[in-house]
Amino acid sequence: YARPAPEVTPRRSVRKDLLVSCVGSSLSYGVRKTRWTRTQPSFISDHMGEGEDAAPEADRPGTTFEIQWEFASRQIARELPTQDTRHDGRVNVASAPGYNRLIVIAPEIREALAAGGAVVALETTLVAHGFPHPEGAAVGAASEAAVRAAGSIPATIGVIDGHIRVGLTSVEVARFGEAGPAARKLGPRDLAVCAVQSALGATTVGGTLAVCRALGITVMATGGLGGVHRGYPSPPDVSADLGELARTPVVVVSAGIKSLLDVPATCEMLETLGVPILGWRTDELPRFYSAHGGPPVSARVESANEVARIARAHWDLGGGGIMLARPPDASLDDVEPLIDEAIAEASRQGISGQAVTPFVLARLHERSGGRTLRANRDLIVANAGLAGQIATEAGV
Repeated sequence: YARPAPEVTPRRSVRKDLLVSCVGSSLSYGVRKTRWTRTQPSFISDHMGEGEDAAPEADRPGTTFEIQWEFASRQIARELPTQDTRHDGRVNVASAPGYNRLIVIAPEIREALAAGGAVVALETTLVAHGFPHPEGAAVGAASEAAVRAAGSIPATIGVIDGHIRVGLTSVEVARFGEAGPAARKLGPRDLAVCAVQSALGATTVGGTLAVCRALGITVMATGGLGGVHRGYPSPPDVSADLGELARTPVVVVSAGIKSLLDVPATCEMLETLGVPILGWRTDELPRFYSAHGGPPVSARVESANEVARIARAHWDLGGGGIMLARPPDASLDDVEPLIDEAIAEASRQGISGQAVTPFVLARLHERSGGRTLRANRDLIVANAGLAGQIATEAGV
């Protein structure tokens, strides 16, 4: 008969719960329970340190036992150093074997993540879809410069030549600007498909957050957050940014929610998802171009250190993302009619889904005489600088 083997605990400090959390994102293979029939030398002993013995029963032919393990993580369990954890206790997968097959991390960023350094994630949809060429690449470069000026390392993320690349060169950023709308717009669902098909893909807030969750990056900067589209539930259009933010422990610095959306409904959705909305030295949510007019924020904050302490406490309680809304320095309080006109025009032309935002932005830039273009550029760079300050001074 097959006698059940006693529970075998490898004498390594790699914890199963950390390993599972390491591979538990949308970019991982998942966890499954596998029944192993022992007919060969011990599987467990293969994954213990040299000189460590597994239970004798585990090596006897015919012995059957179950191990709940991630089917592609055996090599990770063997090679992951015992000290390879972040300062917040989560596994630093930036140095885990196998991840460079899909995610290519720039050496500077890899070293910073391994040391628990200050890294700020930046998206590429702003470069490809948010501005006309060559303005998009210029905004991307200015955002990276603002992050560095604050003492942090920028991690611009995009899919190029079959890999998710974290940390782009200026030439690679320029590729997104030159491609413009031809670059795929990547939410969390699109990352793997784009990489496998070797297409050029620009990450949205949601797509960037999915990569942050896989690598342990905890600060991101953007322009505006996606959310509930006007007219919901007809069409039933809700951005994937919200779900990804709810599950990812990241502080997202933005100018609030995109003004072309249903801002009050999006705030209600964020409350339902348990996402705090912090106002950077303001009591009301900025409306992207305008510094005023949004719903009340859930809390006002005055310093980067305060943001960091709130973030740590929120994550200690098992929470996910946090939105930090920074009002634009130059408030445009007269663009709401232009937004309404652009949305109505998009509806008449049958434009929907991911194509709405680029269309509306282009119309706004044109009909505002370029004022919204300049405001958009300035607030994005300012948000990047604040994100760099939070990552550097507060050590998030």
